[in-house]
Amino acid sequence: MAWLESRLASGGALLPDGFPASWLGQSFDVYGVPTGDTSAVSFAIRWHGERPAVLWEQTGDTVELTAPCAAPEWSTVEPQGEALWPAPPGAPAVALGDDPVSFS
Repeated sequence: MAWLESRLASGGALLPDGFPASWLGQSFDVYGVPTGDTSAVSFAIRWHGERPAVLWEQTGDTVELTAPCAAPEWSTVEPQGEALWPAPPGAPAVALGDDPVSFS
């Protein structure tokens, strides 16, 4: 389980190794991955064409969230929010569906 969690978040780095090729264009949700001793993050990826949108919510102490491979220029200390990341190399164009996400 720790290995899988480290592929999803390592400290505050989301998807620290970027998107696995088989995940490109696939929406997914992640719940309660530890980002520190007293913090965790839940996040979802939804696709807007070839660009991934991230929706996140932190619990416990907030940490700076980054995406060093998926969106190198993005970071936030907000406890929750959403952002549109750049298209990763090889991302297929995906139609945007109605798939609301809430972590509450």
